[in-house]
Amino acid sequence: MTSTADRIAGASTRQFGDSTGFAGHPRGLATLFFTEMWERFSFYGMKAILVLYMVANPTAGGLGLDTPHATAIYGSYLAAAYLLSLPGGIIADRILGTRLAVVLGGALIAVGHFVMAAPATVMFYAGLALIACGTGLLKPNVSALVGNLYPRNDPRRDNGFSLFYMGINIGAFIAPLICGYLAEADTFKKLLQSLGIDPISCWRFGFAVAGVGMLIGLLLFWRQRDYVPDTIRKTGPGAHKTAREARRGAGRMAIYAALAALTASGAWLAGSDWRNVLPFLLAFDALALVIIIGRQEQLSIAEWRRLGAMGIWFLVSAAFWCAYEQKGCSLSLLARDLVRRDIGGFVIPASWLQSLTALYVILLVPVFAALWTRLGRRQPSTLSKIMLAPLLIGIGYAAFSVLCSSLKLGDKISPLWLAGLYLFDVLGELCLSPIGLNLVTQFTPARLVGLTMGLWFFGSSFGYKLAGYLAGFYLPSPSRLTWLYGGIAAGLFAVGTILFLLLPAMNGLVSDDDGHDVALR
Repeated sequence: MTSTADRIAGASTRQFGDSTGFAGHPRGLATLFFTEMWERFSFYGMKAILVLYMVANPTAGGLGLDTPHATAIYGSYLAAAYLLSLPGGIIADRILGTRLAVVLGGALIAVGHFVMAAPATVMFYAGLALIACGTGLLKPNVSALVGNLYPRNDPRRDNGFSLFYMGINIGAFIAPLICGYLAEADTFKKLLQSLGIDPISCWRFGFAVAGVGMLIGLLLFWRQRDYVPDTIRKTGPGAHKTAREARRGAGRMAIYAALAALTASGAWLAGSDWRNVLPFLLAFDALALVIIIGRQEQLSIAEWRRLGAMGIWFLVSAAFWCAYEQKGCSLSLLARDLVRRDIGGFVIPASWLQSLTALYVILLVPVFAALWTRLGRRQPSTLSKIMLAPLLIGIGYAAFSVLCSSLKLGDKISPLWLAGLYLFDVLGELCLSPIGLNLVTQFTPARLVGLTMGLWFFGSSFGYKLAGYLAGFYLPSPSRLTWLYGGIAAGLFAVGTILFLLLPAMNGLVSDDDGHDVALR
């Protein structure tokens, strides 16, 4: 039986599934491309300088935190931003609709960046909280809107998500260059001093310009929102809820309140260790929500199997992003401490090196798209591509660990070593991220796409939290770096091997009701 939400989603794709936009894609793709580009500019710009700001001495305008404390905050912030994608998806599915959720999320993000720029420590933490809440509303829903542009079996879907992914990385490329220059460059500090402004306030300019980027993206989305199909559960104009629907709604609210109370109680009982306990409590909440909502929506057996397969993808995603996000914490500190950055008398800001991954994506997305097209039926299956992701990034970390073992205390390395590691990061990323986004929207019932997109980012959030925890072991010591990056490589190889062994079972999970595999191509 087709639900109301599915009929609305079907009407939306028929109405907007046109070819009048860029390269034969729907016009709404350009709207979402630039919205996400500017949102990612704000996100990656602030993130590029976040740990460097927290560990900087107060006399240099920073917070003066030690490395474990700073990287723990970094991991917790990123984890919170993506953990909140789960309730953000549910709120969009059931209350706001995806378009309004994107608008409200963008507004919270912009306000958060400007609050961070205020000269008070409490404002710094308040700004992080606002950005995390805004990202939770915006991130899963803007990706879900891309999926809404295309019918389920539209051959343009993969390329559409690849183009959308290019927008993400254009924003991620320019963000560290601009925000990093304002926050770190000596030339900008001298300019501030010449204007009578204390140069230690440079960090605040980096945070503020990130907010400007989000405002630009929000304005573009609002002006062109009519090109983007919305999805929201409705019962028709002027329709009233039946008594049964009202009871179900009240029951859902009671369940949500009970889960929130249990989570808060568990965190309180954990005392000072609540930061380490909270991710596991939220994981339980996520599992409970999936089961409750799935039962209410009367999912078929095939749909339940696909949700089970997504659970495995989420674990792979967590392991991958744990390694990938080292560039914003431990590798950012390594770039500051151990990389030769002086070129012709100009010291390159440490945050600038983080732009390399986005540049690689921009250059390699067309190469990968052409490769998959050329291989045709001979290309690896979708699940096999995801399996390659942890193996590729693991090779990069294994090589980097060998380099660290050859260093002596006080040695500095060429930036080309980080450039090489980031290349393997991106090779893995292109086998995981755009393909994962497409799989989530392809295999999810239209009425639950916000929820499952939130779950996809929920898996990533655990990787970010673990990234911050592992980065807390950073020391500019060859033996410590060898242990840290060698351990990350070993973990990635283990995940890739386990996924390889599970491939036959996963192919069975994503098959349709007739047993036909729908995930291979």
